[in-house]
Amino acid sequence: MVAIISRAGAPASAALEIMPAKPRIALLEDDPVQAEALVGWLRDAGFDVTSFRAGYDLMASLRRHPAEILVLDKVVPDISGIDVLKWARSDLSYRSPILIVTSHDSEADVVAALEAGADDYLQKPLRRSEFIARIEAAWRRHTGTRSATTELSLGPYRLDRTAGTAWLRGGVVELTQKEFDIAWHLFRHVGSLVAREDLLRAVWGLNDTVQTRTLDVHMSRVRRKLALQPENGVRLQSIYSFGYRFDATTG
Repeated sequence: MVAIISRAGAPASAALEIMPAKPRIALLEDDPVQAEALVGWLRDAGFDVTSFRAGYDLMASLRRHPAEILVLDKVVPDISGIDVLKWARSDLSYRSPILIVTSHDSEADVVAALEAGADDYLQKPLRRSEFIARIEAAWRRHTGTRSATTELSLGPYRLDRTAGTAWLRGGVVELTQKEFDIAWHLFRHVGSLVAREDLLRAVWGLNDTVQTRTLDVHMSRVRRKLALQPENGVRLQSIYSFGYRFDATTG
């Protein structure tokens, strides 16, 4: 588990510097009127949301443009939201929150959704405030409310965002600012798939001129300098055409 350390008395500018944006949401809802309403609610609450009317379209999109929360209608024409959920958990090893929305609320339905890996289960008709609150609660549970995080530790590693410094087994690892930013992003998302475009956005900002080869070079240096390997309790894997997966290999 990543340990999160927030220093009391840290300057306000440091906290603002690492305040995360609200997560991106992929919404599966085949009813165009309902979808429009939900998208409006989510955007008004500050979320970046993309809506899909077909489950297979959402699945195709997730392979290239991952979302940080999935909100899935249980019943859509081509494939059920439960099947999309199972696919995301098994094929993508998706660890982020998934919420199921349905007009049915029998105990068997709820149990089936939760056993399939759902984080929450919402019954239609949805109420705006509750809908937003349940999504935000799921995200807080997932992130551990890390908005003011200034330090992370995992096994023999420790990263200090304020100082821009990383340690391995107590020794300082010399990283450039970009290399540290990559490491910080990886350690904040341990156990998750990390898309190339997310790293490019987090480290270089919205800059279309940055080439993925630049990321490859920096990632190679981070892997080497921090010795990201099972001997140190972590594993960094390249996922073809997607990005990376960073995992802890020890309990």
